[in-house]
Amino acid sequence: LNHARLLTRKDANSYWFTLPGCGPLMAELSNGRTEMLEVIRRKKFGEMLVKEAEGRKLKASTLGCRFHLRDLIGRGALQLVHTTSGGMVKLVSTRE
Repeated sequence: LNHARLLTRKDANSYWFTLPGCGPLMAELSNGRTEMLEVIRRKKFGEMLVKEAEGRKLKASTLGCRFHLRDLIGRGALQLVHTTSGGMVKLVSTRE
């Protein structure tokens, strides 16, 4: 693993697991998350139908809206609510 550059030494007794070349992917992921959250934040109640969100084109990422929606739901930044019109995502309140 060391030879394949998947492990780097942190200190004398520990290592970090690394993935070489994943920087551009992380940038796309971060930019797409930010853009998707801004789109939903601009809505009147911070809610958007999943169909509407998946139909959008993102300027900052090529990964697609569906990927970013699932990512944000999994991170807990968005909540998926089932309605009669279909699925709807809403921002999770961070103020409590």
